[in-house]
Amino acid sequence: GPISILYFWVVYCCYYTTPVYHMESDLYIPGNVIYTDRYSIKTSNDMRSQIIAGSTTHSGYQEGTGSAARFKYIYGFTQISSTQIVVSDTSNVCLRLVDRVSGRTSQFAGQCRKGGYQDGSPALFEYPKSIIKDVKKPEQLIVADTGNKALRSVDVKTRVVSTLIKSDFSFAGISQDEQSGDVFIISNQILRYIY
Repeated sequence: GPISILYFWVVYCCYYTTPVYHMESDLYIPGNVIYTDRYSIKTSNDMRSQIIAGSTTHSGYQEGTGSAARFKYIYGFTQISSTQIVVSDTSNVCLRLVDRVSGRTSQFAGQCRKGGYQDGSPALFEYPKSIIKDVKKPEQLIVADTGNKALRSVDVKTRVVSTLIKSDFSFAGISQDEQSGDVFIISNQILRYIY
């Protein structure tokens, strides 16, 4: 609950120097939280953290299992089921899938290490950051494609990417009201209503 997350945040901030970019309740291990600290995605129960995939100290690009996988700046992720996490691997300019059962990573959408702007499949991203599951359409993900100044949609089943909005301002963070489905973004330290 909220107290556990607050306790975790205080303990983490006081004893560790690596920043936490995103955190949410763990659907695979109830009572835990999942968080990312730049190069890895971890689960914790307040007292003990465990790497799900990636490395705390090494970045790069490598598909693999558990700590053998490499990411280059994870700014966001979302759990599409209790056993699957989609990670926004920002500097590798793609979205990657982490299987909680096997610990294996794989490319999900975009083309890792090939940035650009292209809808469809295969698609191209340019520094994707925040990622959320669309509450209006649970089979869709919404991605803040920062380098392209766009909000992109990804179909979870087909992995086809489309553009929701392209604008003159950068999309750093995304949030969605769970009841109304309204989408908000953070751009240049300003919270903006999008749709």
